[in-house]
Amino acid sequence: MVHISSKGSQYGAFDNVFISSHGNGLYGAHDMGLIQLKHQDYPNLDLSITVNGEEQAAYFRGVIAASELAIPELKVNCLIMQLAWLN
Repeated sequence: MVHISSKGSQYGAFDNVFISSHGNGLYGAHDMGLIQLKHQDYPNLDLSITVNGEEQAAYFRGVIAASELAIPELKVNCLIMQLAWLN
């Protein structure tokens, strides 16, 4: 079985699994892939802004930390902007 995880708790996030026991990429793996695609499509990118709900803040901190560890040459200045739920 394949199982790839990240100790996000060491980086202010939560521990995350990126590849399932069946070898399929989970959401974190997909988001890491999007970081790679952004770098490929926009190699001179100075800032990447991600807007999401505040409940996703720790998740994205973990994805960014894992990306910087796994692919350090793709380090991008990322701004994560959290918004509250609107009624």
